[in-house]
Amino acid sequence: MMQRTKIGISAGCLGAVIYLAGVTGGLLLAAILIGYVLLAEENLWLRRCAVKAGALLFIFSMCILAVGLIPDVIKCIEAFLAVIQINVNEVIVTNLTSAIIQAVQIWQKFLFLALGLKALNMSTIVMPGVEKLVDQCMNYKS
Repeated sequence: MMQRTKIGISAGCLGAVIYLAGVTGGLLLAAILIGYVLLAEENLWLRRCAVKAGALLFIFSMCILAVGLIPDVIKCIEAFLAVIQINVNEVIVTNLTSAIIQAVQIWQKFLFLALGLKALNMSTIVMPGVEKLVDQCMNYKS
């Protein structure tokens, strides 16, 4: 029998909704759902699911942020070089970083979609590095 949450839906369904909120770009909705689960629900699988979704959203956001900084750094260097009248064209770097960011976003959507589908059966995709991070966040020893 599928375990029910306090709001009456199955734990797997709520886990899937959290992942799908992350994939559709509803970061606020995902944050509210994660917060709800961590504050109100007792189901350990669902709590791990919420922490894992939050950790993955954070990891993907940091990757996109880091790659997005590259054109800014290039533009800064270009501005300094312009002072000594050396012209540099950052268009190639900007286009490359844009392609990398799009690839990361596509990977994020596929991963969250797969995790959401697995969550419907209260299952997951094991990612050792992420699982270790989730264990640390939840104060579990691995």
